[in-house]
Amino acid sequence: MLMEQLEYNLLFRWFVGLSANEPVWHPKEFPTQEGQDINTLLPPPPSDPGRNPALNYRKQKRSNVTHASTTDPFARLLKKSKGSEAKICYLGRIVTENRNGLGVDARLTLASGTAERETAIAMIENKPAGKRVTLGAD
Repeated sequence: MLMEQLEYNLLFRWFVGLSANEPVWHPKEFPTQEGQDINTLLPPPPSDPGRNPALNYRKQKRSNVTHASTTDPFARLLKKSKGSEAKICYLGRIVTENRNGLGVDARLTLASGTAERETAIAMIENKPAGKRVTLGAD
């Protein structure tokens, strides 16, 4: 199944480090001995149960102090609505043109309580003046 996906799926190719025009490996190229399963060549999984095995955050309020991304120090916790879980993320914003729905401006911002309003104002201010402009928001 992996070889089949690598034939046409660019995301799989990117993940394993193949360019779009490189040939996909053939299963016979894997170094196995006669009767040996490919799984015996893989390293054993780590015995470590996780990054924070001794910590228990259950029923504790999440904050950017207690929960931080291990790969991106600028990502922040964000809740989309009351009752939903907080996730470590960024905020993406897009302005589209009404007639055809084409994107004309896009921004990625840090998650904060005011980022949506501030980004909307900044994106609208960049639009050319002098023409009649309609604005819709969601």
